[in-house]
Amino acid sequence: MKALLLFCLLTISFSAWTQASFAKGSYQLLDGTSKDGYIESKDWSKPFTTIRFKIDVNASPVTIPVEQLKALLVSPHIRFTRKEVWYQPEFSNGSTGLNYTQKKTVFLREIGIGTVSLYTYFAGNQERFVYQMDSKKCMEWVPPSEGKFSTTSIDFKTQIQREWNPSRYKPEDLMKLQYHWDALVDFVRNYNYPRVENSNISIASEVIAVRADDSFEEADNTNIPYAVVEQPPVFPGCESEKGEPGLQTCFSEQLNLFFKTHFKCPKSVANTEVKKIFVTFTIASDGRVTYQLLRNSNPELAAELQRIFAKLPQLKPGMMRKKPVSVVYTHAFTLTP
Repeated sequence: MKALLLFCLLTISFSAWTQASFAKGSYQLLDGTSKDGYIESKDWSKPFTTIRFKIDVNASPVTIPVEQLKALLVSPHIRFTRKEVWYQPEFSNGSTGLNYTQKKTVFLREIGIGTVSLYTYFAGNQERFVYQMDSKKCMEWVPPSEGKFSTTSIDFKTQIQREWNPSRYKPEDLMKLQYHWDALVDFVRNYNYPRVENSNISIASEVIAVRADDSFEEADNTNIPYAVVEQPPVFPGCESEKGEPGLQTCFSEQLNLFFKTHFKCPKSVANTEVKKIFVTFTIASDGRVTYQLLRNSNPELAAELQRIFAKLPQLKPGMMRKKPVSVVYTHAFTLTP
C-alpha cells in the first residue's frame, strides 16, 4: 500500500513537472549568444536565479543561470536587461544635484520607459527600484531611513526633490509617496504624463478655474510603452476579446498572421543566418502604425517592412485616462524564406 501511494505521488509530481507552462521568448548571454524559443513561465515579480528554456515545444528544457544572462524577453511584455547602476548618492558642494559614488551591474526588470524609465531588481529578498532620466545613467533609489523625509539625509524622496523637474509633480504627492511598487509606478506614470486636476490655481491673487476636460496632457510627445498603457491598442478582429490578457494575445496572433501572409523575404536576407527580426513600431493616437527596424540595417529588409506596415489596417488606439495616446510596441517576427 505504501509503495502504491509513493508511486502515485511520484506520478503526480512528474505529471506536474511535464505540464509546466512555457511562453515564447528569447534570451541573450553575456558572450553575445542569443536564442529564441520557449521560456518556462513563473512569477516574474519575485526573485529567481535560473530560467528554463526550450528551443521548441517538444525539446527538453535546459537550465540557464541568471548571472549568464545579458537580456531576457518573455514575449511580449516581460523584459529584463543587464545595466550599470549608480548608487550611494552624496550631496554635491555648490550644486543642487547629487553625486553618486558607487556603481554595479544589475539584471533589471523593465517596468516602463519614458521621460523617467523605471526598473526593479532584488538584492536578496529585498526589492530595489532604479530610475533612468532621459536615457542617461541609471540611479538606484535609496530606501527610506526610518520612514523619515529629511533635508539633511538622502532617501528616494530627496533624489526626486534634487534631480526631477518640480513642475511635473506636486510637493504634497512627494511627501505622501511610499517606497513600494504601486506607489512608485503611479508617481512615475503621473510624472511622465502629468494631469491637471479640477482645482483652483492662484496666480497673482487671481483665481483661474481649470476646465474639467484638461485632465491629461502628453509630455514631450513621448510614446507610452505597451506594458504601461492603461488600455492597449486593439487589432481589427480582436474587438470581442474580454480583458487585457485576451486582447494582448489576440493582438500578437493577428500581427503574426498578417506578417506571415504578406511578408516576402528578400534574397539578400534569405541566404543569411538571420532568422528573426525585432521591430519596434508605434500605434499613433489616431490608430495609424509606423515602424523602426531594430538589430538589422539591411536596406532590402527595411524596404519590405515599410511595404508591409503601410498595408496594416488602422487600429483602435490605446487609451490613457480615457484619451487616445500613441503606444510603442516591440515584436519579434520569424523570417520564412
